[in-house]
Amino acid sequence: KFLELEHSKYPLRFDLKKLTLVADTIHGPVPMGRIGSGENWVNLHIIGHLALHKWFTVQKRPVPHFLFLDQPSQVYFPPDKDAEGHYDEAAEEDRNAVMRMFSLVLNVITDLNPNMQVIITEHADLNVEWFQNLVVHRWRGGVKLIPSDWPTL
Repeated sequence: KFLELEHSKYPLRFDLKKLTLVADTIHGPVPMGRIGSGENWVNLHIIGHLALHKWFTVQKRPVPHFLFLDQPSQVYFPPDKDAEGHYDEAAEEDRNAVMRMFSLVLNVITDLNPNMQVIITEHADLNVEWFQNLVVHRWRGGVKLIPSDWPTL
């Protein structure tokens, strides 16, 4: 519900046999593959991963308490919108959806602190204090995650 996704008024469950999320609607079960749009898919994947990691952490299961996400906002801000990561001009609805997505991740890791870590590589650079406080490094202006002078194999 927090992310305001399609079928969000219905409960979600994880189908262990098909390894997918399912929304149990009044018209019957709707698996993730039938819940349209990139926004729904990326957010359902995030929800699924966070829920599994929360369960593993609470149950003290021997699973690394670590999640790496690469550009989850890309469905909202495709690369052709702004190569520098400035999205102040982005549609307000998309910006709010991205804020909700990052807020959900923050809420889960705060709840599980210090037992969960999420690293996100992202082009979006939201101009809000809590987001800015979480940015560890910006790779812009020729500075890269993998330096150009590293040897190649």
